[in-house]
Amino acid sequence: VDKIMDRLVEQIQEILPDFGKHLAIDSKAISSYAKRPNKEVHADGRRDTDADYGKKEYKGKSKDGKVWEKVVKWFGYKLH
Repeated sequence: VDKIMDRLVEQIQEILPDFGKHLAIDSKAISSYAKRPNKEVHADGRRDTDADYGKKEYKGKSKDGKVWEKVVKWFGYKLH
């Protein structure tokens, strides 16, 4: 899905060279209740192989000038 999204953005930028200058694309973290991957391989396929680890970093500066950072991690999906 990430590769598809990257390619779509590239195609839009070919048509609209200023695309992305004043616009951002965000995603939504969706947690999965599936078991996280482990080193054991099971042939029965009863697990979620599409879920993956995700991380979003938020950075900014407060009104008093202090720099802040927030990191959110999850196992699941990114919805665009």
